[in-house]
Amino acid sequence: MDEWLQVSKLFIPLIAVAGLYIARQQYVVNKTKIRLELYDKRFSIYHSIVTIFENMLCDEKLNEKEFYAFETSCNEALFLLPDKVLKDVSVARKLAHNWRRLNRQLVAFEKRNLSSDNTDLVKDEMVSLEEEIESFIEPITKSFATVLKFEQF
Repeated sequence: MDEWLQVSKLFIPLIAVAGLYIARQQYVVNKTKIRLELYDKRFSIYHSIVTIFENMLCDEKLNEKEFYAFETSCNEALFLLPDKVLKDVSVARKLAHNWRRLNRQLVAFEKRNLSSDNTDLVKDEMVSLEEEIESFIEPITKSFATVLKFEQF
């Protein structure tokens, strides 16, 4: 019986080392999981911005549900993105709101069958805004690229 007791004492350090190994593996897995969840949330914000811009540029009608999803993503950005990227999200939000305002004006002019200088001014402003939106897609993509790197460690 003493022999078994001596042999079992040898296994105690092995069990402790195995426990440390398992704990380390759990730490690495959980750290990776948290990073992946943050990546998914940040990518969702980026995707929402790019999607709404693409819909605006393709003359698709934006419904309230799509715009609400965009607004929700912009609100989430406050908690998930660093200040530099958040500034770009604020610019994207401003561009989207301006587009929505101009689009509503154009729809109102069409419903009333108004053709005037005001309509032409709004159309010109819309074209200018759409050019600004189109030129903003690349900078916001670069901005998000800084926070969407998911490298293995």
